[in-house]
Amino acid sequence: MGPATSPQGGPLTRRGFVLRLLAGVGGVLAAALVVPAAGFAAGPAIAGRLRWPFLGGSVPPTPRATGWRAIGPVGDFELGVPKLVPVTLPVKVEGAVEPTQVAVYVVEQDQADAVILDIHCTHMGCPVAWSDGAKRYLCPCHGGAFTATGDPVAGPPPRPMDRYQTQVTDQQVWMGPLIEPA
Repeated sequence: MGPATSPQGGPLTRRGFVLRLLAGVGGVLAAALVVPAAGFAAGPAIAGRLRWPFLGGSVPPTPRATGWRAIGPVGDFELGVPKLVPVTLPVKVEGAVEPTQVAVYVVEQDQADAVILDIHCTHMGCPVAWSDGAKRYLCPCHGGAFTATGDPVAGPPPRPMDRYQTQVTDQQVWMGPLIEPA
């Protein structure tokens, strides 16, 4: 095998090699800046069309459903202790209404009142988990913490957890639409 040659046919000089190397590195850096910027610019046009299979559906969507659903008898919930409850709701997805399973936390206040909270942190939308030891909902992403009724007590969450309209009728807890934050 002979010496490397330049596109002009002559031998490849040290200077030519360094210039080609710098051009390649510059191209990679330019692509690293342009591709995310193009994705950001195209975001509104492709919103809702992309599926993220690598997330595995582990984060249920925050539903914007209307109507009311019975989610269990009052006796299923312990006074002041949040319980994670899966609920199937009709949710509008890409223009069609589909039954979607979501999760909520239900906290019984007394025999005639309950609080139903969305499971997502109000900072970046990460799912929170109730910690019996800390007596708080804890967000694993940025250290947010909320009381049993959803009020922020630590970290960056800017507002309380989202709530659903709630009714207790005939010893049954009912979940209504999400109360939009002010």
